[in-house]
Amino acid sequence: MVSIKIRDARTSDRDAIIEFDHGVRLEPGRISFIDRVLCTATCLVAECEGRVVAYGSLEYTFYDNGFVSMLYVAGLLANQQMH
Repeated sequence: MVSIKIRDARTSDRDAIIEFDHGVRLEPGRISFIDRVLCTATCLVAECEGRVVAYGSLEYTFYDNGFVSMLYVAGLLANQQMH
């Protein structure tokens, strides 16, 4: 099993997120999205052995209701059993 720590995201997590989020290469606006959620949304990251390996964003832009606008897990961990 892999041990994961969940914490609030920081702007300093930007480069780590961009490194594992393959959507950055496919969607031109993805980096802008990441920058925005790191600064304005409730954004959380998951760390494994001190490395950021996942991120999620909770936003309130859908009729003032909270919804998860992004949940992305680094490919190497996507199928791992975690605790």
